[in-house]
Amino acid sequence: MFAGWDGPPPIGGTNTGEITLRDLLAWEPRLTLPGARTDLDRDVDWVVTARATPPMLPALRGGELILLPRRVFAEIGLPLPLLLNEVASQPVAGVVIDAPPPPNPPLPVLTIAAITPELESELNRLLTSRRGDLLRASNELERTVATLGAQEAGLAEIVSALAEPVDLPITVTMPTGAILVRSENATVVPPGDHPDPATGWLRFPLSGGRAIWLGPIPPDHQAIARLLGERLRDVLSGAVTRSVANRPRGLARAAQLNRLLLATTRDERERLAVDGIRLGLPATGRFRVGLSHVATPGVPIQGLLDPAGQVLEAETVDDLPAFVLLSGHSLAGRPAHTAVPAGWIALSAEITSPRELPAATRQARYIAALLAGGELTGTVVRFDDDLALGVWRFLYRFWGTPELDHYVAQFLGPLIGEDRHGTLRRTLLAYLASGGSPGETATRLGIHRNTLAYRLRHIRDLLPLDPDLPENRIALHLALLTAALPPAPASAAMVAPER
Repeated sequence: MFAGWDGPPPIGGTNTGEITLRDLLAWEPRLTLPGARTDLDRDVDWVVTARATPPMLPALRGGELILLPRRVFAEIGLPLPLLLNEVASQPVAGVVIDAPPPPNPPLPVLTIAAITPELESELNRLLTSRRGDLLRASNELERTVATLGAQEAGLAEIVSALAEPVDLPITVTMPTGAILVRSENATVVPPGDHPDPATGWLRFPLSGGRAIWLGPIPPDHQAIARLLGERLRDVLSGAVTRSVANRPRGLARAAQLNRLLLATTRDERERLAVDGIRLGLPATGRFRVGLSHVATPGVPIQGLLDPAGQVLEAETVDDLPAFVLLSGHSLAGRPAHTAVPAGWIALSAEITSPRELPAATRQARYIAALLAGGELTGTVVRFDDDLALGVWRFLYRFWGTPELDHYVAQFLGPLIGEDRHGTLRRTLLAYLASGGSPGETATRLGIHRNTLAYRLRHIRDLLPLDPDLPENRIALHLALLTAALPPAPASAAMVAPER
């Protein structure tokens, strides 16, 4: 009935992905797809119209979209389902009809109000125009890629340079789904499961379980997105290899790692994942940021904290030796107070991505400040050890915030103003800790009870609340502890605290 297939045995529409049925539906609003189909990624190479007289179609080479007017199959006198079964045996993209489609057709069937004599040429002109757009975009990409290759650009530079000209959101993820790098316009997190062009997501796998995600992409931009994704995959594979080969060592790595720990600006934080992996941090796994006050740093840290792990030195933070502990085992079940020669070690909670380095550094700085000020005791203290931190863990979220200063001013403002040497605050803290017992308070402070009575009268005159009332003691006790918090360094205060 139809002209012979001029090529290999027919197996259905081709799928090289240049222009697909999905693209054509997005570009040509007159075409509609009744129902749902999963095979819209067939290539559309050309459009031809079926005729009522033999040969009904020219010789086919694959990828044709067949226009099958109602008048044609009416003149032939065969039922539409039978004609569609015959067409489905050919390697065509699909069929366009201007009649109600039958249920469950064997190939994609698009509908249009009327198949006019001009429709074939109109659709072919559209395909030709869009192929020209893709060719120009491809040439521009090649020029950009050549420039990036000559500069041996890093991952972030490549993603930024290729995303901007075509305005496509690009995200590169790790095997765990964590974001490695993304373009500025990539504001939506990839779905993490199998991509679906119908929802606007395209995925291109990289080596080592990494992947490139483009999306969400509007339907009319998915053809250029596929072109970009394929080229981006080739370029980034080389960039990852170069990144590992050029990894810094020794003092250079320590200096660069220190900059990651103290990253505060948006641009610095966007580069954390890329630069962290380049410096030897794992893409997946567990690690902590630590600060030490130890007479003999380095070797004791390695042996005391995690013999199966690795310590990466990172210069100093707040004049304390800083490091990143790559954990071989979880420390959660290990004692918090391991013996450390002549000092202490402050550890953040475990993190699983270099993007979390600034937040982990802030945690370690908080613990270190409390240890240095005597508010915490211990030798190896972890931020995720709630029992060791007690109320200090709760107060962390307010460290360096205006809310903390406001709370202290409300409850202790006049007292602090009169108490230059902290005597009254220490007295009130001991009084509250003893449950309001004058005898126990005097014993704790090592003072005469008359001296205590004098101080308490002065304290009561300065406080807005009566410390002898049980309902006021918790608020005043918390205010005293809050006032004892060491000030947050400016760079630590700029990192969003854990909520």
